[in-house]
Amino acid sequence: MTTKETWDVILSIATVLIAAGAAWKALLEFKLNRIQRMEDLRWKQAEAAKKLIDEWLTDEEAYDFCKMLEYENRVFINENGDRFSVNNDLITSALTTEDENINIPHEVNRRFVRDCLDAFLYFTELMQQGLQSNLYLLENLKFPLGYYVKKMKEVKLYQSINEYAKRYGYDDSIKLLSNFI
Repeated sequence: MTTKETWDVILSIATVLIAAGAAWKALLEFKLNRIQRMEDLRWKQAEAAKKLIDEWLTDEEAYDFCKMLEYENRVFINENGDRFSVNNDLITSALTTEDENINIPHEVNRRFVRDCLDAFLYFTELMQQGLQSNLYLLENLKFPLGYYVKKMKEVKLYQSINEYAKRYGYDDSIKLLSNFI
């Protein structure tokens, strides 16, 4: 073998090794880039969930419903400006769906409770829709939503809330809340 042929073989081997090294480096960078994109996606999902949770907890009616779950006999002010106390009996009465004529206006305090629950369920509908579209993950909603579902169960209101949600078409809310039972 001549010196030129030897150099040709050496250069060919070196070219193959350099190409293999470049390919390996490109695959490694691709993998690291993919990992970074996944971490960025998770961060964006968490940010989206936090934004919705912040909006939910700053909505006066939705947050009032949360307070109703936490504190028995909490005092609220109805649309007439009257102060009244909310207990579990009032909530259950307000959410009763059996044999009621929905065209008759509800008594003002019961209507207040329903308005607050409707606001709460509006946000849980949005949360479930966001989960279904992978906008965020269930773990992003666990706190504080899981806490409030636990409170619903503790104060024995979960069934009444679930029946109310079924009656008024809050199907996504039912699906979401059932994740925390």
